[in-house]
Amino acid sequence: MKKIISIVCVLFAALMLLALPVSAATPYQTYTYSINGTALNSPDAYTPHKTVDAQFMGMYNADFLAKYYPDVALAKAELDTATAAFNKVKLTSKAGEADYVAAETLVNEKSTALNLLVETYGKINLNINSDIETDANGNVYISDTGNKRVIVLDKYYKVKFLIKDFENRNGIMDSFTKPQGVFVTADDALTGKKGKIYVCDTDSSRIVTFDLNGNFIDVIAQPESELFAANAIYRPIALAVDAYNRLYVVSSSTYQGIIV
Repeated sequence: MKKIISIVCVLFAALMLLALPVSAATPYQTYTYSINGTALNSPDAYTPHKTVDAQFMGMYNADFLAKYYPDVALAKAELDTATAAFNKVKLTSKAGEADYVAAETLVNEKSTALNLLVETYGKINLNINSDIETDANGNVYISDTGNKRVIVLDKYYKVKFLIKDFENRNGIMDSFTKPQGVFVTADDALTGKKGKIYVCDTDSSRIVTFDLNGNFIDVIAQPESELFAANAIYRPIALAVDAYNRLYVVSSSTYQGIIV
């Protein structure tokens, strides 16, 4: 009889656990507010799956960072030169111990300097993420406004490339001042039209376009229209593009509606 009671108790406990709401398994309790401002528990619309930061993205890589940060590129080149000289000393039979130690010390110094830069730039986490976009292949495009760049990740949230500095149509090196809205169009196999990445560079009053590999294409400047007041300020913060390449732009300082 005691054995039967024990089995029943175990089954009852299992049923109670299965009957618990999903929120009981989440690390927090979501809530909303009543009309009187009282906090009320609410069902969990979603739960966190993982945290994607600079380290998870794979930013801690000297070869990758050297493409976007000149001082990292210089430090890497200096380490490569020191390493080549050290290898030459090791292969030279006439090299003395002092030459060996000096070459090895230089390699260690250059390696430490490079690692410090990789640590500095690699751990730059997202700063004011104004917008995020995905494409049909699962790639993720993040407008990292505070760091004045756009981060492009693959479907596994690993970094593919950054859009940071670029050569504009005048052959002059250019960069974002405040990138916010981002939108991506896909390649069209029927028409041969290539996909683009559109970035709202808010404080420069422009939209900058790139191909799907992050190469600069063109700048879409402030539109001109009689609908705008003479002193109107154009500050694009979000956009969308339709199948006919028409742009729908939201400007934070324009109150007449969406700009088409």
